[in-house]
Amino acid sequence: MRIPIQKLVPDAVFEVPGTPDWLAIDEHVWVSSSPKDIVGHLDPKTNKVVELISVGKEPCSGLAAGFGSLWVPNCGDSTLSRVDLATGKVLATVPMTIAASEGGIAVGAREMAHEADDLDGRRRQLREPPSPHPRVELQVHRDGARVHSRHVFDQRHVGAPGLVHGGAVATVLDDLCGHVLTLIGVLAVTRHLAVNYHAPTRLNAPYELSAWLVRRDGRKLFLRAEGHAPHGQLTFAGDGVFLHVDPEHFARATSADQPPQ
Repeated sequence: MRIPIQKLVPDAVFEVPGTPDWLAIDEHVWVSSSPKDIVGHLDPKTNKVVELISVGKEPCSGLAAGFGSLWVPNCGDSTLSRVDLATGKVLATVPMTIAASEGGIAVGAREMAHEADDLDGRRRQLREPPSPHPRVELQVHRDGARVHSRHVFDQRHVGAPGLVHGGAVATVLDDLCGHVLTLIGVLAVTRHLAVNYHAPTRLNAPYELSAWLVRRDGRKLFLRAEGHAPHGQLTFAGDGVFLHVDPEHFARATSADQPPQ
């Protein structure tokens, strides 16, 4: 269907100072304005501007909503602002190299990625650095308060002949717990993960995985993850303690002057 633009009539007009640019949408709408160093919080139900939030200098290169927060790259001072989606308060502003002003930021399972094309067409990415160990890519789906996945270990994960290395199993359990944290919208790190190996894990066999939040005590989140063989036997399981952190934790962790807490 093609509709001439002159026939389009706006349902509402929102007054946002400066030059509104990048948008992010969850239950509300968020728009950045670089000249004013602000993000506008718009309510589509009332057609009102809820508030104008001061962030870093010259917000640019996309907006993204995830982990209960709005993530705002700032080109003017090379920072990333985290805004609470519920309260509109700026929770943290951390140093971050911005790939380019016309890039994009995305939130996925356990990570954020910032990406841009150079003028010569080359793509640059800023995300967690590549690991020397094989990555585990889980295809996860939600079932209520749990996450589920089916995973096949391949030759990259070999330990003894025909069997999976225990470290690869632990990696899968930790990654699966990370999807639970994404589900409940909590930014957390692994404090402790105890793995029980109930039976040998075989290469090239599909394992049914599941994980869920057992309980929460302040900043501590207690999670359980399990892997079952094709015939239903519990093959491996992990009980983990994860610690809720703020984004500045990662800046401290990589700083030589401030030890992580």
